[in-house]
Amino acid sequence: MKLKRKKGIRKTDNDVKFKLIMFFIALIFSMQISAQFVVQTPNYNYPHSLSKNYLKSYYKIPFRIIKSPFSWNRKAWIKTLSCSILIAGTYYFADNDINRFALNNGNDNLLNISSKLSIISASRNLLAFSAGGYIFGKICKNARIKQATLLSIQSILISGGAAFLVKRISGRERPYSGKSYNKWRGLNTDDNLSSFYSAHSTTAFAFAAILNSLSRRKKITSPIYYGLATTVALSRVYEQKHWTSDVVTAAIVGIFFSKVIINTQFEESKISMSPLFGKDLRGVKLCFSFN
Repeated sequence: MKLKRKKGIRKTDNDVKFKLIMFFIALIFSMQISAQFVVQTPNYNYPHSLSKNYLKSYYKIPFRIIKSPFSWNRKAWIKTLSCSILIAGTYYFADNDINRFALNNGNDNLLNISSKLSIISASRNLLAFSAGGYIFGKICKNARIKQATLLSIQSILISGGAAFLVKRISGRERPYSGKSYNKWRGLNTDDNLSSFYSAHSTTAFAFAAILNSLSRRKKITSPIYYGLATTVALSRVYEQKHWTSDVVTAAIVGIFFSKVIINTQFEESKISMSPLFGKDLRGVKLCFSFN
């Protein structure tokens, strides 16, 4: 859908510019809060094959997501409350103004770039990229590539599936409809009523969190992975496909889901230890296996 940009409209006032700046701060803040949910566990303990435990985890993870709040400690609840306040704040104080800013300030070239970015970041394309990466890892016998791609596939499928379900339940009007940000229609099958929350953004952030968790140089990779995911989120707002609160929610949910996936796979591993003896050799053998 090609959006018609309004020309000749006076530039946004200082108040709206301030809200736009606050949006960027809010998105960065949301990443910092939710990224703390991701537990940094040893890289070698993740699956690197289509094992039975890996496949079983596809139905275990949704239940863990539902049950996880019952096991949260005080610190986790404070983080969750902070994220909730952030989402509510962008909903009530930023959605309309930032949508108006995106509509009135832009050009066709930026819109074309944004549209191409949305196509690249679609779930099906991320899945194809991850599947290709897994095949490449198998050919090269590279366990780290296989780990990254298997966890990425899982994060895309689960986070994308959750977003699809919420979209059908909430029925929020998309910005391009011209309706107010607070129009929610409930149960629906209409794509025009599937603004909340952004599937592109949530899979992008889940994908970024998984890749970053496997990185040995997180100080370098974090700005790259999360920066690319943020660009995807901004493109969805710019194209009038989502409100600001849609992409902020998506970022938080995507990173949280990645945490559950990482922890589930970590706990599914089996660790064994046995003495090791040989000529001029004394030690202990530590084995990590997946059934």
